[in-house]
Amino acid sequence: MDNTIIIPVVAYSCFTDHKEDVKEAIVYASKFETDIRTLVSAGYSFVSLSDIADARKDKVMPPEKSVSIVFYGGYASQYAIGFQIAETMPM
Repeated sequence: MDNTIIIPVVAYSCFTDHKEDVKEAIVYASKFETDIRTLVSAGYSFVSLSDIADARKDKVMPPEKSVSIVFYGGYASQYAIGFQIAETMPM
């Protein structure tokens, strides 16, 4: 029996609503919203990093189609834009 658990982790850094602000690691708010909707439409379940840690310890098996969304870098736009969008999504 294969106990391998593979869960994609999608990482976001900065968000913006302004075209002039877009650089390599900055994502439009509308793109983030589209990404989340696409994952939901494809049947993915969202799991936290602690869910992943529990799964690795064989305490809990995650849903078959799981994904984790993480924000890194500590940018204000993560809360002001990213978190606000995530709160409105069916995650």
